[in-house]
Amino acid sequence: MKTILTVALALIAATASAKSFLIERIDINAAKRISPAIVLAEMRIDAGKTYSDEQLQQALNRVRRLPFVLFASADLKPGSTPDAFVLRINIEEMANFNWTFDMDAVARQRGGGAKVAGNAGYRFFPGHNGTLDASIGDTNETFIPGAATSRSGTLAYNGWGLFGTRAYGGVAVGTIFRTNGRHDVNPSALLGVPLTRTQSIEATFARTTERLERSVSGIADPVRSFTRVTDYGVAWLLQTADDPYFARHGFDAGAGSSWVRNELDLPFVLTFPKPPHVVPGRQSQRELVLSANAAKYWPLRQASAAWSRFAATTTRVTGTANGVPLAAARLNEGDFLAGLAHDFNREIGESSQSRWRVEAGIGYHLDRVSGRNVRSRSGPELEIGAAYRNRFGLFHVTVGYVGH
Repeated sequence: MKTILTVALALIAATASAKSFLIERIDINAAKRISPAIVLAEMRIDAGKTYSDEQLQQALNRVRRLPFVLFASADLKPGSTPDAFVLRINIEEMANFNWTFDMDAVARQRGGGAKVAGNAGYRFFPGHNGTLDASIGDTNETFIPGAATSRSGTLAYNGWGLFGTRAYGGVAVGTIFRTNGRHDVNPSALLGVPLTRTQSIEATFARTTERLERSVSGIADPVRSFTRVTDYGVAWLLQTADDPYFARHGFDAGAGSSWVRNELDLPFVLTFPKPPHVVPGRQSQRELVLSANAAKYWPLRQASAAWSRFAATTTRVTGTANGVPLAAARLNEGDFLAGLAHDFNREIGESSQSRWRVEAGIGYHLDRVSGRNVRSRSGPELEIGAAYRNRFGLFHVTVGYVGH
């Protein structure tokens, strides 16, 4: 009986100590281009209701995740009654013109590589609930072997508070620019449905078509290459970290699956024996991808954080090559890393609209293929990264080393 009484008193004390606030009104401050309707929909709270300190912080974190918000803070002001408050959200906006540069490089004992992508664009705010983004990007990731880069243009509309709810989503059309190939329209779409204030379900669709024509000595007609990738996906997200790029506390997690259909027509040229001729290389692949990820952050002092991250995917590949069935293959990839991050001039960064972060971590990298050919490139991993963000864009670079 004494134990039960002790537990009951402890629960009562914990409940009494938890702060709660009756939010009379929500004001959006210093937003010149961003519609208040977008911010209110993304916060997932309503005026006239009572919320805890943690729930208000989670609402603020969601505002910071908006792609056109550089930084956001919150103030509680007295309301019209003693027990009521006005929640004021202060926003620092990104510029309409924006750019990004991202590089992920990995060195190994035997080989390595880097994925590099950059784009520049302009953002319009045509209505109360969305944005229209036009961008041009360049990446060294291309589906067609022999193509050095893939340059694309995209026009996308993204909306929040869709259908009178807190759902969000977007539709986009793009094309890959080729001076010696046909331009195709590449559509994509996303729909997100909130489950709670911190959890969502997202459904995605994308289709990417890429063509290339190349001249080959001894062949009158150009050699044409073609690939089309169609991707359907669904994912569950948990988001509580306090910043998408400079998190110091919180936890993010996600899990999902995608179904990918890959149609390829990649002929290759034989120069011996004579005469030169083209050998067809038609493939049809089906991929089932399962993925999971998580990240946890712990604040250290004023401008540092400890972190741990986990990400893994497993892919089952089936298909045919020139009408002949291929043996099924499975690709397993993953990383587990733990490390430290430090933000330089964090307070100055928030006022001058520029922020730097450097981080380093160690862990283990998984890279294994089984089925058609068995291959393993797993081993211990060291990673160093840097991020810079100002009101015009984002620069992000990671360099890793995997020993195996």
